[in-house]
Amino acid sequence: MSIDLIQEIAIIYNIPIIEKRNYWFVRTLGGDFYLDFTMNNYIAIGWDYVNLNEMKPDKDPLIVRKKIEINEIHERPDIEFDMDEAEESEDDSDSKKKTKISKIYNKINSFVNEMCIGDIVLIPSPNSDRIAIGIVKSDAYENTEYFEQFMKDNADTMTIPCPYHKRRDVQWVNAYPKEKLDIYLQNAIKSQQALSSLNEYADLINRNIYEIYLSGNKMHSIIRTEQHLDFTLADLKLLTDFIYDSYAIVGQYPDTSFANDLKIKINVNSPLLMQISIAVGIVGLATMPLLAIFSAYKQSKYGGKMEFKKFKWETKGSAEVEIEQEHIKLKQQQMELITKLLDDPQFQEKLEAIDKMGVIMPDINFENR
Repeated sequence: MSIDLIQEIAIIYNIPIIEKRNYWFVRTLGGDFYLDFTMNNYIAIGWDYVNLNEMKPDKDPLIVRKKIEINEIHERPDIEFDMDEAEESEDDSDSKKKTKISKIYNKINSFVNEMCIGDIVLIPSPNSDRIAIGIVKSDAYENTEYFEQFMKDNADTMTIPCPYHKRRDVQWVNAYPKEKLDIYLQNAIKSQQALSSLNEYADLINRNIYEIYLSGNKMHSIIRTEQHLDFTLADLKLLTDFIYDSYAIVGQYPDTSFANDLKIKINVNSPLLMQISIAVGIVGLATMPLLAIFSAYKQSKYGGKMEFKKFKWETKGSAEVEIEQEHIKLKQQQMELITKLLDDPQFQEKLEAIDKMGVIMPDINFENR
């Protein structure tokens, strides 16, 4: 089965497909601008003495660097300076001065020229108690009148408006209490600067945004818990046995070779309990019936409705016919096997035990956020 076919089926199940994109962390002046950024759907960066026109690729970067030197070295440190930089003595060596200039230039350049529409941005609240995650929705632009207009329209506000000129619009996906982020992501954002790349933490960020997603050639599904719980070895064995059985039975695999392709990351120190990753293909598609089993069980117990989305085609080329046929075949096979499993007392007992553990599995019908 081709990757294109897998992507088409993923679309039908509302599974996000993560294309190539960048991930960024933007400081909020100790959280002062957090409320303004999240309420008014944007981010901004300082050093207003450098404008967007000067940052165009065809402009001489030496001019901007000279501006930075004049403003940051010969005048006084900018409010955006990192604390370790601001505390350096005035008689810094030339190498330290050049480092300061390069750091500021690179931050401005990243914001203006490297950040792209569709990139993911994270910002911290005061004390980093919450982390907002959003999607960049515009190219860089300048607004020189925002601060004055904001204060004119909101004279009695407690919100601190950001005066920085260089901005980008952002659609905020969600804001997470720090304790609900997995511990590895908490550690990753502790010491980030005014603007920094988080590309090396893309997997950590994605699994905090999505319940299930397709990235590159892998399907990832995230299993969480309702709270921080102590799991016994028996609990973990029960869960992993359930996952194994679901792939083997619903996927109808004649041998156990698929298990070698199934990658599992376990983190018992976080509400994120387990991340299942598997290469796309028929085996990868078994992720959906695995989740469907649990969804069907929950709905049979607590009530609800489960529907499989249908295809609607205006024309049918050969590729579309192949996709539709695969989808129909998968739907029929999965529903028959799911129904059979739900009628199996032993399998029901496993599902009941997993439910009592407070395990939260993705819903295959969830909407993109």
